[in-house]
Amino acid sequence: MTRSIHGHKVMDFMVELGGLTEAELISAIEAHFGDSQRFHTCKANDLNAQELLAFLKMKGKLVASGSHWQLAAGQQCDH
Repeated sequence: MTRSIHGHKVMDFMVELGGLTEAELISAIEAHFGDSQRFHTCKANDLNAQELLAFLKMKGKLVASGSHWQLAAGQQCDH
């Protein structure tokens, strides 16, 4: 059974990436963590990479700058 990875680890990885399109982000996350990897957050479970990005957008942690997405300044929690 694959262990779920917390979204914080993905956000840490995204800091290294800078701004990418949504498709590029999904590809980078799947390449780094595995294309069948599941993720969780403090409020959601059993997410794939696309679902995790949608959740981060909904929570205001991922924001658009043109066609590129990046973490919103000051929105990354560290608990």
